[in-house]
Amino acid sequence: MVKNQRGFSIPELLAVIMITSIIIVPLLTSMIDNIATNYILHVRRSSVSIADGTLYGFDKLSFEDIKNIQDDSNNIDGDFYSEFNGGDGSDGFGCNQLTINVNDETICNLIFGASFSNVNFDQAHFRVFIYDYNLIAARRLALYENINIPLEVREEILAIAPAPVYSNPGLLRITVWIQYNDDPLRTTVVSGLIIKELNIS
Repeated sequence: MVKNQRGFSIPELLAVIMITSIIIVPLLTSMIDNIATNYILHVRRSSVSIADGTLYGFDKLSFEDIKNIQDDSNNIDGDFYSEFNGGDGSDGFGCNQLTINVNDETICNLIFGASFSNVNFDQAHFRVFIYDYNLIAARRLALYENINIPLEVREEILAIAPAPVYSNPGLLRITVWIQYNDDPLRTTVVSGLIIKELNIS
């Protein structure tokens, strides 16, 4: 009995390679896209968790200290907002602004050094903005037009109904802004209130 040991011809091998490539390349492309999408979603989830933790952490800091910094922004600087970014303080936005309670600077640095699922953000991508609870129309407009504030935060401020007069000195608004991807549209913005605790005896 004679066996055919000829093997595959070159055209047959080329045909197999071509068919395999047609099937595998789209699958690999899809798999790479899925990995990239999953990574972006992972970083986004981490940014939301860090932003929520930041709101909680800032609420535990000395209200008087934060209020004094905000009052200086209103009356001396004329910016109508104060900012924290966890930097070394050389830009004026570091945690070293907090001076009343010695533990506040440490807590603030821990907030900005936080990581979630091995994800953390630097001072250019993780910023906290504090401003008055009641914004009169002129201050609201000034904040909205301030290009030093990220657009997403300015839009958040614009959504606040202007107040006829300044009131509620025991309340401040806080907005946490995190850009979790180089695409400028991929940001997390979370807002809340910082409330002065009343001592009831």
